[in-house]
Amino acid sequence: MKYDKKNNRAYKLAILMAIMIVLIIITFKLIFKNQDINQIREILKTAHPLYIFLAIGSILLYVFLGGYAIKIPIDSMGYKMPYRACFKYSLTEIYFSGVTPSNTGGQPMIAIAMKADNYKFADIAMVLMAVTAIYKIGLMLIVAVLLLCNFNYVLYIMGYVRFLFYLGLIINIVFVGLLILLMFSNHIFWIIEKIVLEILLRLHIVKNKEKFRAKIIEQKQKYSQCAEFFKVNPIVVIKMFVTLILQRLAQFVVTYFVYKSFGLSGTSLFQILAIQTVLSLSVEMMPLPGAVGVTESVFILLYDDVFGKILVYPALLLTRGINFYLPFIVSTIYIFARFVRSLLLNGRNKDVGLL
Repeated sequence: MKYDKKNNRAYKLAILMAIMIVLIIITFKLIFKNQDINQIREILKTAHPLYIFLAIGSILLYVFLGGYAIKIPIDSMGYKMPYRACFKYSLTEIYFSGVTPSNTGGQPMIAIAMKADNYKFADIAMVLMAVTAIYKIGLMLIVAVLLLCNFNYVLYIMGYVRFLFYLGLIINIVFVGLLILLMFSNHIFWIIEKIVLEILLRLHIVKNKEKFRAKIIEQKQKYSQCAEFFKVNPIVVIKMFVTLILQRLAQFVVTYFVYKSFGLSGTSLFQILAIQTVLSLSVEMMPLPGAVGVTESVFILLYDDVFGKILVYPALLLTRGINFYLPFIVSTIYIFARFVRSLLLNGRNKDVGLL
């Protein structure tokens, strides 16, 4: 039975990976079909190695901080999470967020990995909910600061992606607002619950009202625990907040290093960070694994004036290659290596917590 489960996991992993590969192939065939590949190759050779090294260093920091944001609250609960686990959980999230639509698969798989490492599920759920809330709030703060400081420039550069940006912005504001209300306002929570339940009953999506209510009450307890954690541990929350903002900026700054690697000037660091914020909000809710295809297309639209028509395609390859495909490839190797190890140890009834 265990062997069957392992094979079922392998099958699902293979399917997800196959879909991702197909999307990547289609994306790059469409984007580069009218481009001179030899010219792009020669341009890539001119990129300054120092800035490429800094870009790779930034994305390594991004990976580490993703896990460190989990370590901070977990350690405050009395656990001692090893630093190597920061990379373990972050790579797990990168892989499963990458192969699932709208980045939905990452956190559930982190929860499974942490459960295999003997953390209590109640603590895991609370920590991951806190990370999600702080991450989204931090993103909104970055948006507010960068866009307000570069408003006219961003408005000009936004162009055809304006609709996608506004849609992403509205979705994130609504998400953060609801999350805060659900955590800190019991009255609002039960009003929303009543409205949602009524709609679902009328649409015949929910048939067992009491069973649905029981699940809602259980979820409300998690929101309450998270709110209590925020109130009781302000220092921990501040540390998480700073860590997650730095993590996001570490990913965004990759584009600036790529920009400098081509010897370009005229666009400031803050302007490029602002453009990256627009890019992120425009594509992150797209129902495609890793937002593959959409991200590349929006990048070209946003950065056409910044890099110029000749450099924008090599810049896309370097930026997207470093800030997404590099960590995704590393996470893929890591996940499949752990899976193989899990299969090898299966006969000895050992589990390495492979997802």
